[in-house]
Amino acid sequence: MTAFLASVVSPAEAAIALDCGADIIDCTDPGRGALGAPAPEVVAAIVQAVAGARPVSAAAGPLDLVGVRLYAAVEALRAAGADIVKVGFADDADARAKIVTLAPLTDDVQLVAVLLADRTPPLGMIEEMAAAGFSGAMLDTVDKTRGRFLETLDAADAADFIEKSRAAGLIAGVSGSLEAPDVPRLVALDADFLGFRSALCGAGDRQGGIDRDAVAAIRALMDAGLHAGEGPQQTDRIFVRDFLVDANVGAYNYETKKRQRMRFNVEADVPRAKRVADDFGDVVSYDVIVDAIRRMIQSGHVKLVETMAEEIAAAALRDKRVKRVRVRVEKLDIIEGAVGVEIEREQSLEPPKPRAPFRGLPKREPQA
Repeated sequence: MTAFLASVVSPAEAAIALDCGADIIDCTDPGRGALGAPAPEVVAAIVQAVAGARPVSAAAGPLDLVGVRLYAAVEALRAAGADIVKVGFADDADARAKIVTLAPLTDDVQLVAVLLADRTPPLGMIEEMAAAGFSGAMLDTVDKTRGRFLETLDAADAADFIEKSRAAGLIAGVSGSLEAPDVPRLVALDADFLGFRSALCGAGDRQGGIDRDAVAAIRALMDAGLHAGEGPQQTDRIFVRDFLVDANVGAYNYETKKRQRMRFNVEADVPRAKRVADDFGDVVSYDVIVDAIRRMIQSGHVKLVETMAEEIAAAALRDKRVKRVRVRVEKLDIIEGAVGVEIEREQSLEPPKPRAPFRGLPKREPQA
């Protein structure tokens, strides 16, 4: 279950975030940029307002904060009561130096490395972060004027980062000007947490105040796919039709030496919305299916089309609202026509397992 990190600037905003179900209260100063550190006295006030109900995080400061100054900044935030401190890493050399500087603090505060998707994120340093005692890593964007995270990296890149972090024992998060339509796509990747600021503010202005309705809408979106409906329901159907891509697929030796044309057709039966759908939370996103196909294609050579079909079906069924899914995968270069497989899979009623990614984060049962 993916946790909801809400970035706030004051105790009043923290109270709104708590009321609306945020899992992590993140202290920020939007005027200082993506990694701008809030003043320790602001962090202390927010910590007092949160009163232990949720863990509190804060950014240590800009990328050029290094050495003893970085150590002092992290220590000041820890002393102010922050449970989690985020530290930006510019590249491999910067990451290595900061890891050495901060390793002595990892027993006292949970450190999260912030890797910048709009730079060259040092993904090769993830194991060293874990070995030094860091608690997690997150992908974010430093330039908030250049668009959303998923305009910088695609879902396959995010999935690769999450997999690498998890393999090293790190908590994995994603942030970066995320908007409502991004939520189901990233929740489907099973990130440990998603971070928001702009989407919580009126008109998406990250330097404006957060809006209660916007915060509640993000919470609802993050929970939307966690429950199957009860009893008989009328259903609608979402689909991806005739999606054509080139892929490395096949069991024969000659099929390992070149890509071949593939066609994907996916249909998912979903409950009819309770009202005319004009809210993203009322629908199941076809983007999740498209992302699953693209991740499959980018993952490398796959021997069997059956494997492709099963993984795409599993991705669609992670949203508990999906009643059943049909997946057809076709090779178009084998004969004059097409060969492939079509499968149909139904929803399991097994409920999602709540998890608490950070120390001090209560396990929260999703609202039905």
